[in-house]
Amino acid sequence: MGIFDKVKSIARKLTGSSAKVFVDCDPIKFGEPFEVRIKAEIKDENISIDRVYLNVVGTELVKAQTSDQVRNSDGSTRTQTRTVELSHETYKDEITVKGASNLVANQTYDWKIQVEIPEGSLPIYHGFNARHGYYVRAGLDMSGNDPDSGWVELK
Repeated sequence: MGIFDKVKSIARKLTGSSAKVFVDCDPIKFGEPFEVRIKAEIKDENISIDRVYLNVVGTELVKAQTSDQVRNSDGSTRTQTRTVELSHETYKDEITVKGASNLVANQTYDWKIQVEIPEGSLPIYHGFNARHGYYVRAGLDMSGNDPDSGWVELK
C-alpha cells in the first residue's frame, strides 16, 4: 500500500465515506411491527465494524411568528418580526441490528429488522404551524466517522 493509499484510507475513516448506507421502510403501524431494510455498499477497502445500528425518533416541530419592538439609534421604534422554530423529541430508540463484523470491499450487505412504535404514541400530522413525524437513520458503528443513511422520514 502506497502513501497515497494510506492517506485515502485515513480520509475515508474520518469522513465516513468507506461505505454508503441506505434505509427503506414499510409504512408505520403503531403498536404493530413493520419492516425496516438496511443496505450497505462497501467501497474499495475492507472495513471492521462494531455493529449495525438503527436510530428511531419521533419529533414535533412548531413554527411561530414573534414580534418585538426595537429601538433604532435615533430613538424611534420599529417592529421586528421573526420566525421561531421549536422542536421536541417525543420518541427515541436505538436498535442494534447486527454485532461486530468484517465487511468485504466492493460488496453489498442487506439487513432486515422488525421495528415497533408503541400504540398510543403521537400520530404523524402536518398542520399549518406544527408537525409531528417519525424518522430512522441506519449506520455502521466503526472507528472514525460512522457511515450512515441520514435521517429518513417514515410514512
